[in-house]
Amino acid sequence: MTDKDFQQFVVEHLVKLSEGQEKLSKDIARLEVAHGEKLSSLFDDRSVNQDYFKTIKNTLARIENNLQTQSFMIIELKGKQEDQETELRLLRAEK
Repeated sequence: MTDKDFQQFVVEHLVKLSEGQEKLSKDIARLEVAHGEKLSSLFDDRSVNQDYFKTIKNTLARIENNLQTQSFMIIELKGKQEDQETELRLLRAEK
């Protein structure tokens, strides 16, 4: 192999390496874009889920407050009922 043949061989391989490097760089850039889009979708989905869970928590808190209010009302009504039953017994006893 002569010096010229060797130089041509080296140049050809450098060109091939350079083309391969360029293709590899493009593939990496394409993968990075695709990866970024997927990550963005995941974060968007996470945000939607967080909003949904926040809504559920708020709804649960309202339901618990209503339940507590109704429990107090039932206790109050039971007290009134007992008072009325006592009055009825007294009225019956007076007859």
